[in-house]
Amino acid sequence: MCRALYTLTFGELVSKRMAAEWARKALPEQWSALVASLVAVRADATEAPATIPDVLGFVEWVSERAAQRQARED
Repeated sequence: MCRALYTLTFGELVSKRMAAEWARKALPEQWSALVASLVAVRADATEAPATIPDVLGFVEWVSERAAQRQARED
């Protein structure tokens, strides 16, 4: 989702790692903290993963941003 949001924002596709780094700095705290926790889980399997509702909330938030951008362009 970070890559999708980055692409919507800047019009270019970057690596997952680069998009996650950008998201951790640019997104509201709720989502940047989620991204940080997911990056930590990928790096260290002993970390507790985020809950599915948290991830689904992030997916919905990104989808809303995409819809808003599309509406502005129409």
